[in-house]
Amino acid sequence: MKTVTMTVLSLCCFMVQAKQKIHPIVTTQGSYVVAVDVANEPANGHHTRTSQQAIEAGAIHIAAQQCPNGGFGWPHNDCDNTYNNITPPIIDGVRQAYLMDSNLGYLGVMTAAGDYDLTHQYGNAEARFGAFTAYQMWHLSRDTGDDTYHDFTEMEFFAALEAGTYSDADWDTAGWIAAVETARTGTWVNLRPWEFSSLVLIAQRHCRPIQSGSFEQAIWAGLGTLDRTDPDNVYSDVIGVAGGLLGLARINRLNFPAINAPLHDGVNGIDNLADLADYLVSLQNPNGSFYWHSNLAAPDASDQDTQSTAYATLALIAANERMPMPIYSPAIAAAKAYLLTMQDNDGGFASYPGDTEHNTEVEGEVLSALGTIGVYDRLYRSGMECYLY
Repeated sequence: MKTVTMTVLSLCCFMVQAKQKIHPIVTTQGSYVVAVDVANEPANGHHTRTSQQAIEAGAIHIAAQQCPNGGFGWPHNDCDNTYNNITPPIIDGVRQAYLMDSNLGYLGVMTAAGDYDLTHQYGNAEARFGAFTAYQMWHLSRDTGDDTYHDFTEMEFFAALEAGTYSDADWDTAGWIAAVETARTGTWVNLRPWEFSSLVLIAQRHCRPIQSGSFEQAIWAGLGTLDRTDPDNVYSDVIGVAGGLLGLARINRLNFPAINAPLHDGVNGIDNLADLADYLVSLQNPNGSFYWHSNLAAPDASDQDTQSTAYATLALIAANERMPMPIYSPAIAAAKAYLLTMQDNDGGFASYPGDTEHNTEVEGEVLSALGTIGVYDRLYRSGMECYLY
């Protein structure tokens, strides 16, 4: 059996200059801090489109950034290096446009990206997976009717973990989870629940409830290590809360043991999905946005975070379909409306107010938030699942 190596996410930060504010951007390739110049923000060149128009324009914009090898670069519009880890959230955004009108051009972008991830290797010829790759591959097999992508994930990821032969470290599922947790410590410890938010569902779709249970436990444990006490040094707890809610809602986990989070009084003691969703909603700003952190001393418009808002939207959509009544619909609508205002004339999306550059992964995440409706997407668009929730 060919072995597979999981990326242990490297962390990289740019220096923050005086009189500028930090603004974290979370990606599956790594984590970055950019400097936000709050003194000379450019005039807002964004305009509002309908969701469908925004998704179409955004998908076309993303397609134009695809590199000849099918991957995407970092930063935006740079093909000097491409990274397989960032393709899944980018392609899920393009997929929203494909689901709307079945345009084969979008499917071609999706397939080229899937083939890139399928063949991307380390120098020792081991296949390379990211934490969200399985999610992309599952959908690509459904959309194309080609089981190659699904089978690749089944054999090279899930089966390898089950056998304890994953990577040259011979990780089993528990070992791989521990490696991801080790990578997400210190400054980025809040990202742990987010890392497992898709795997908990995809393991179910691969008829692997035991592994799904392991990822669920990792989400719950990650909620316990959330830290909102020091936003200057520990970033992005809002994405952590959203990732935990998203993962647990995806598998219909309505109740769970009380979260023991001594460094995060917002989630500490919560033992059910509704209260976790209510807490996330409590963090929403009046204009529909979410800040990149829940405990900023004096937040302003530059702290509004497109990526955090996108993941909060996805999490609330998932939670909404689990509630007896769709009580989060107003919050979802407000968040989507805010995301629409962040779109530029070229179809791209700013990562935060005042941002003059694009981040393709964030753009894909916005399109996913705008295009996702709920459980019916899975029932009628993606086909039946092994475990249907």
